[in-house]
Amino acid sequence: PIFQLLKDKNCIGITPDGPRGPKEKVSDGVIKIAKQAQVPIIPVGFWSSRNTNLNSWDSFLITYPFSKCVFVWNDPIIVPSKANQNEIQKLQEILEHKMNECVKIAKFEVNK
Repeated sequence: PIFQLLKDKNCIGITPDGPRGPKEKVSDGVIKIAKQAQVPIIPVGFWSSRNTNLNSWDSFLITYPFSKCVFVWNDPIIVPSKANQNEIQKLQEILEHKMNECVKIAKFEVNK
């Protein structure tokens, strides 16, 4: 279904730390999907002024009603169709850095 959605020019959102974690560590799945589908990855971060975290492996963020919310996105990451495992690992690190940067900026902006 993911590849059909992308083929039909739809946008999808993926939490890149995967369903089992570790949290805030980008798995190679999102990179491999982008590589195969030849679509860019847009790093995004989010924060809200009033929230709580669940006591779960990923510390899932729950935003309270009427909170100020900020989304921040970074430059697209293009995955070359011939990227090898070394390049995929490097792109994982780049994506992780860019997403953390987006969250940091969102936290700052929400508290202005």
